[in-house]
Amino acid sequence: MQKVDDLKLLQDLIISKHQAIQQTANRLYDIDGSIRNIKEPIYDIPTAIDVISTGTYPRLPECIQLEVCFFLFFFLKKFLYRK
Repeated sequence: MQKVDDLKLLQDLIISKHQAIQQTANRLYDIDGSIRNIKEPIYDIPTAIDVISTGTYPRLPECIQLEVCFFLFFFLKKFLYRK
């Protein structure tokens, strides 16, 4: 009878280890799927070098430059001509 009990304990241990390995494999599969959706941003190295070396941003798109100039014009106009 002792051998049957020992074999039953061994069977339970093997089942427990199998379930743990299966859960780990499922988690790793899920993590792999979510990691594939994460992408590192593409850094703009030439612009970073310009900003660090010259302190300017020469590659600023023209539409943004115009918007900034427009904003500064009205801000200065309001500031200079306030009563």
